[in-house]
Amino acid sequence: MAAALLPLLVVIVAVLLFLFWLRQFIDLMTQSDDSFPGKYDKPVWVAVLLLTGAIGALVYVIYKVKQEAKQPEDIEMAPRDYPESCLKCGKTIPPDAAKCPSCGWSYNNN
Repeated sequence: MAAALLPLLVVIVAVLLFLFWLRQFIDLMTQSDDSFPGKYDKPVWVAVLLLTGAIGALVYVIYKVKQEAKQPEDIEMAPRDYPESCLKCGKTIPPDAAKCPSCGWSYNNN
């Protein structure tokens, strides 16, 4: 009885691995080229997924998770073109100033 279930289990696992690979391949193909840091990153990932199957798809998932974790750090604040109030003393900080001229407070060393 157990020997008869083994081929069925192998087929189910193979189908699940293929669906996982297909999902990651579709995700890769729908990403814009600009979402990858290097010029040839997307074609390299296509080759990795095509040549390595489910293992490559797993590596791609790990890569995506690490890239998504990096995103908030990479965001730079745009320069402001309006005066802002100091959070420490309440006086106005000019748009071109990095810190409050009255008390010296800044976002970087609060």
